[in-house]
Amino acid sequence: MDLPGTRFFRGDSIYGPWIPREGDNLIFRIELVDASPASGSSVEATFTFYTKDSETTGDGSVISGVSVVIAAGTTQFSEVLIQSATGTPFGLDELVRWKCVVAGDTDGEWLLLRLFPAVFFDDADGTKT
Repeated sequence: MDLPGTRFFRGDSIYGPWIPREGDNLIFRIELVDASPASGSSVEATFTFYTKDSETTGDGSVISGVSVVIAAGTTQFSEVLIQSATGTPFGLDELVRWKCVVAGDTDGEWLLLRLFPAVFFDDADGTKT
């Protein structure tokens, strides 16, 4: 999931690669490097996250309640925390990936984004649930 700097254009709908889950929790970080909204318009990228088991075909299941919107003029870094512990609503299966959909007012608008490698970890307090 590491993209050192990629332009996402208005109208794009892009899936990231499936990556194996390496822990019960996930932090996903996105940096807005640059944007090109036309004067008076806006452009934004919405990231949604999916999970599935390796033997399951198709797109997998959306991780409900977890998404992030990156827009021109927003903070430089955005971070998503997905927790997968007993009793929480998020459950990570064997594989995880993102989908980015870019919307804007004018053709040719783009966002230059850097996607950092996913960070998987077990419980932060050192206990396993």
